[in-house]
Amino acid sequence: MAKHCKKCYRIFKVTCSASAYLKPLSSDNILVKYADDIILLVPENSTVDIATELCHTRAWVVANKLCVNTKKTKEMILRQSRARSHYMPPLLDDVERVASAKFLGVIFQDNFKMDLHVNSILSQCNQKFYLLKLLRSQGMSAVQLEQIVQAIIVSRIRYALPAWSGFLTVELMNKLQSTLKRLYGFGYTAQIMSFNDIAESCSRDLFDSITKSGHCLHELLSCYAERPHSLRPRGHDYVLPVCSKKLHKQSFLVRSLFDRV
Repeated sequence: MAKHCKKCYRIFKVTCSASAYLKPLSSDNILVKYADDIILLVPENSTVDIATELCHTRAWVVANKLCVNTKKTKEMILRQSRARSHYMPPLLDDVERVASAKFLGVIFQDNFKMDLHVNSILSQCNQKFYLLKLLRSQGMSAVQLEQIVQAIIVSRIRYALPAWSGFLTVELMNKLQSTLKRLYGFGYTAQIMSFNDIAESCSRDLFDSITKSGHCLHELLSCYAERPHSLRPRGHDYVLPVCSKKLHKQSFLVRSLFDRV
């Protein structure tokens, strides 16, 4: 997404049976496939608009004797909140335009905020407190309770954390930290866990994995060529990108490059 950061760009999500042979018409556009989900990212200045890409996708679906689930097909227009112009492209046929959408378990909003996703996580975590209370009343030890906390609460917070942690406000981080403090206050953990430490650990582990050539996301680093000469020891040998927008620097890969200089 950082490569295509413009004033406005559109995401089109369609559900069908995806194949490795389905590709966008323009190299400006990005098509991401996972199982039966297809996510198409079309920047504002693309040489092929999203309507044309949609027709291409539907034609491919028909040619391969598949079908598109129109009820799950959504369009979301992402724009920076401070953008001066607010041009709204025409609606697509049979496609609902939404302000938020869930991609692989993460709720993204058209204003790049993560309020809905964090509130969803907190709601799920709060429901687990009653379960922990019941388990303790049945004689479960403190060690076992902490293992349950890691399995059903901390793991939920950690899910895809590197992808969305950079877009959190101080208020949202405080809400997540308050949940971790409650776990300690009720005696479910031996110490107060730090949300910042959890986020940093997840981002560091993922970035270290991506730097290895065998990782499936390693090609994302191809935009950042390695430096021919190193003047001083650094956490990596990639050239730091030029970030004219704060939003660009908040994305996982760019943020990791700067954090590990």
